[in-house]
Amino acid sequence: AADVFQQLVELNQNLFGEQHSSVGVAYHWLANSLVGAGKLEEAAAAFEACLALVEGPGLSTQQLHQLLERYAQVLDAVGRVEEAKETRKRIQEDQTAEAE
Repeated sequence: AADVFQQLVELNQNLFGEQHSSVGVAYHWLANSLVGAGKLEEAAAAFEACLALVEGPGLSTQQLHQLLERYAQVLDAVGRVEEAKETRKRIQEDQTAEAE
């Protein structure tokens, strides 16, 4: 499945340009398929590419937090514990700011 999603990333890049949000969504699907395949280092890289493209006005806060939490889980799984902590801290800070 990851091969199909990699092709989707490339197709969207060719159609819309490398910085388009559709490319970010395709990276999200690729990341999740890589997690399922146990390719966690590659999944982390795909999540990073996704986040770089999808953060912004089109993404709800809840969607962003879910994406960040999934990314943090992958970071934990590959031993990037400090980065996972920082990612979760970002979620917590966002939630605190929203509550105020």
